[in-house]
Amino acid sequence: MPTPAPQKPVNYGSSYNNDDNKGYENNIYAYVVTSTPPVPAPTKCGIAGVGKNTDFFSVDKILEEAQMFNKTIIMRNKDGEVVPTILGGTDAKFNQICWQVRVDATFSDGRPGFFATCGGSIIGSRTILTAAHCVFESDGTPRVPADFAIWIGAMNNGQEIPIGGCEKVFDVAKVTPHEDYVPTNRDKKEDFLPNNDLALLTLAEDIDFVNSKCACRLCLKDKVPNANDQCIASGIGIQMENQEPGKFIPVRLQFAELDVRDSRSQVCRAKNLDPDLSVCAGGDPRATTACQGDSGGPLACLDASGKFYSAGIASSSNCLKKEPSHFTRTQAFLPWIRKNVYQTDTLSFV
Repeated sequence: MPTPAPQKPVNYGSSYNNDDNKGYENNIYAYVVTSTPPVPAPTKCGIAGVGKNTDFFSVDKILEEAQMFNKTIIMRNKDGEVVPTILGGTDAKFNQICWQVRVDATFSDGRPGFFATCGGSIIGSRTILTAAHCVFESDGTPRVPADFAIWIGAMNNGQEIPIGGCEKVFDVAKVTPHEDYVPTNRDKKEDFLPNNDLALLTLAEDIDFVNSKCACRLCLKDKVPNANDQCIASGIGIQMENQEPGKFIPVRLQFAELDVRDSRSQVCRAKNLDPDLSVCAGGDPRATTACQGDSGGPLACLDASGKFYSAGIASSSNCLKKEPSHFTRTQAFLPWIRKNVYQTDTLSFV
């Protein structure tokens, strides 16, 4: 993948102010930002690329999917009504989850190429929201921009030529993990510290929302989801109980409706976790949750206007035991996101 030559960032619409960008050029995560004018901001966010937002929760769509692909149905109680759910998740249609990206990273052992390591959400034309632990090596070493490749429109976790026709890969210009996130050495089995687990990836060029057929923004909203909200998690993570971590198995992009739980409840308690900074969702009796490879991906919830907004960022779970997943609470970090977003980017709030 070609790497553009580093250059000073450009602040369109105003003069370059070194105080406003203090530390940018000395930041080890700063790499390259192309000097092309920003593309026009889209007029919408949080709208599925195909079909309707309600299709994610439609009983008819769920039954049709299960019959078509011979998938197992389980029944669950939702707000006093018994409704069907596909065990483990539902295959996404091409461009349905248009805010989803695949975050590929280089191999830590020096092997050439990239592998699918995490997910992320498009929140701006140059801004990807993901988990902080996705931008560190397993020994706690920070990754640099050249270590990443961001795919929009990717429908699987493979490195072969993608399917669909409008996938595009982007270089990363800057990596910004939350400054209070504490990376741990997973190689030495150190306890994972889940608080402040979010990061922004600044792309080296704009996503063209006008002409792209497989990219859209996920809305932002000053709201914490509750148990009655309709929410989905999506990604290309492990899908089988006995799947060996680290062993490649082709996986399609899937989504699953997750029930939001009380973050302070017994089932949601986790070591070192601040419940005010997290959203707890999924697990038994639904048999759906986020898993390895889904990290950094969105927990997207419908608001009253029918648009999806970022309620959480997949952070941690004991998915093989079908326990609830913990998502970094997006609402708690909106001021940080505003402060650290690329200077010409426009976020979409609802």
